Amino acid sequence: MKALTSKSSAAVGLTVSVVFMGLMAIPFRTQGAAACLLDREQWQQTTSVQLGGTRVLGQTFVNNRPGRVCQIKVYIAKTNLVAGPLTLSILNVANVVIDSATIAGPPIPMGASVQLFDFECDGSPLAGAPFRLKLESPASALGHYRWFGSGANPFAAGQAWSNATGAWKPLLNGGADFMFKIYMCNP
Repeated sequence: MKALTSKSSAAVGLTVSVVFMGLMAIPFRTQGAAACLLDREQWQQTTSVQLGGTRVLGQTFVNNRPGRVCQIKVYIAKTNLVAGPLTLSILNVANVVIDSATIAGPPIPMGASVQLFDFECDGSPLAGAPFRLKLESPASALGHYRWFGSGANPFAAGQAWSNATGAWKPLLNGGADFMFKIYMCNP
């Protein structure tokens, strides 16, 4: 019996070693949930605006702490099963994309949901200047998605924008904000 126990222990030890070595080969990401710090948010909702196709929506903001973006949450509604991917980009003051993240359309549930865009802490650092979030789904028809927000301008450090007329224009003459939460990477 002892020999069998001994062999079994050796087999278990070998199995554990193999599994451990396999896990060590999987790259891990250093930002993790604990490393993302909430920086800015506007989480009030009274309305929503359609996007898709050529209509792109945006939200300006000025970050509180300098650094790289970890994650951004937005509150959206998917209204059609065939809606395409959603892309959220961060633009600098010159409207140049400095970081971007995409979520495929099929995993986004029908109806309202919070979607998490993972920026992985590898984009250009943000510091002080006004930036713009740009949410788009060019492979979807107009109205396949809606971005929730508020017409009461609860986020004084920015405003909601739309390109519905072909140029970026503030919604409600600057009196609106989309829903978002921006998490910065913990240095």
